[in-house]
Amino acid sequence: MLISGQKDGDAQFSKMGTYKLVPGRLVQSRPVYQHHIPSREGEFVPSNCYLYQAATGQWVLGTAKTLEAGVGCYCFAQGDPITPDKVTGTWFSCPEGISVNASEFVRSPKFSVKRAPTGSAHLTLTPCCIVM
Repeated sequence: MLISGQKDGDAQFSKMGTYKLVPGRLVQSRPVYQHHIPSREGEFVPSNCYLYQAATGQWVLGTAKTLEAGVGCYCFAQGDPITPDKVTGTWFSCPEGISVNASEFVRSPKFSVKRAPTGSAHLTLTPCCIVM
């Protein structure tokens, strides 16, 4: 999955990017995806951010701890589709990190989750260009 829409300075901008399916991992009978970020060596490595469906039926971005505990998240959207790219509602982000209090979240209308093209590679950033 590819998550985009937040720009530098927006709530949870650091959570934008590539999320890869975690093989064999299901929560609420739905797949779990893990954020991958570029390392200093130019390789993509897993981070401690996951995209999964919470017991509330919301698709959320959270940590391994929130995934296991079932409470708290960075971002969420209402809806019960099989995969997060099918969410049609608005996403909400918490400017202060992880929260369990819905009043602390702000609308993130440009937040978008899309399925990565089949067989696509991670984007690799180099000093002069972006290479697929």
